Amino acid sequence: MLEDEDPHAVKHVVRALRAGKLVAIPCDTVYSLSCDATNSEAVRRLYAAKERPTDKPVSVAVHSPEKALELLEPVPRLEAALETLTPGPVTIVAPRRPGVVAPEVAAGERTLGVRIPDHPFFLRVVRRFGKPIVTTSANVSGRPAPTDPDEVFEQLGDRLDILVEGECRFGEPSTVIELTPEGNIDILREGAMPKEEILETLRGTTSGA
Repeated sequence: MLEDEDPHAVKHVVRALRAGKLVAIPCDTVYSLSCDATNSEAVRRLYAAKERPTDKPVSVAVHSPEKALELLEPVPRLEAALETLTPGPVTIVAPRRPGVVAPEVAAGERTLGVRIPDHPFFLRVVRRFGKPIVTTSANVSGRPAPTDPDEVFEQLGDRLDILVEGECRFGEPSTVIELTPEGNIDILREGAMPKEEILETLRGTTSGA
């Protein structure tokens, strides 16, 4: 097990991601099970490790609003949401651009969920990796989302290639919102960021993309 304060930890995690391996790393919300979001084989392995139905999409993480805009089609309030709500415990779902992630990530959906976590180690990893990585809770589907490495190991054990020890500040999953081409703001899942805060923030912005 690596520690997120280890100066070499980021290098080891990025090397594993580039090799198509699975890593469990601390995030601002709960522990993240991650892999290269552009590598179909790695994504299929992640679904199998998590025992997640393959018709349920997973989200991805990037390190900046600019990178998020490379993945998503322009829709009303998207830029405002990225500027005001990230980094933070929110996942933004919007129509995805074609070919930006492995098909298995979206599981047939036309949309994609994108996060910019407020966690220094996580952001260093995804920045150095240079491509989007899958971010989904590091649990077996249907079981509690872990917030410490022992819980992660108990659930996923030797299905992982790397497990990094660190702190998850919020301790609950992200709030998931969808921004539609029609300008709607839909709350798909309540989580660490209060929906009232999200709606108040975005309704005060212009409806332009």
